[in-house]
Amino acid sequence: MSTLLLILTFINAVTEAARIICPNEPIEAEIGEDVRLPCLLDPGLDLSNRTVDWTRVNDSKVVFSYRSRMINDIDQLEQYRNRTRLSREDLSVGNMELQMFSAQLSDSGRYRCLVPQLRLSCTTSLIVVNKGQSNRTKTDDFTTSAAPLEEPPSPGRSHIPAILIPIAAAAVVVCGFVVWTKCEKIKDCMRRCRGGTQQESHHQLDYI
Repeated sequence: MSTLLLILTFINAVTEAARIICPNEPIEAEIGEDVRLPCLLDPGLDLSNRTVDWTRVNDSKVVFSYRSRMINDIDQLEQYRNRTRLSREDLSVGNMELQMFSAQLSDSGRYRCLVPQLRLSCTTSLIVVNKGQSNRTKTDDFTTSAAPLEEPPSPGRSHIPAILIPIAAAAVVVCGFVVWTKCEKIKDCMRRCRGGTQQESHHQLDYI
């Protein structure tokens, strides 16, 4: 198996091992506020060329759809037109966070984040309340709940950028291939040396 094939096989395995993460607790916002619905891949794979869909869980209606580097608004619900978006820059690192502007009471409900090609999806809930009735905390210009993600990192755990995983693995594969090649050359050299020694012994016996 060639080195390139080994590298591609490992990278493909890393892709298949990716998981999708959404908050456990509902996101809460007040009417008229902008809100973010988190959704991300771990490790953070590049989704720029993939399909990412956000739908309502109860009726599977399209909230936002990204396909082939373009926004697909053909089947998008009218109430979400020009009110939702994904960041292409964030997609390149596996972040599918949906930004929703000017929240309405009718936006309340469960939402599904889906990457069809990877067969990965997760759901999160949004609760929109009247002004002054929210118990959430604010972050920057957007409002989110203070809920932890599904599996928060353990204290003291080191965080290695996801992009370094396939690079490190590729380096290991290449080093292994180089070592294997050198071992084969050494074995071949030893076989030739043994063969030469045996022939020399035969010549000496013939001379005697």
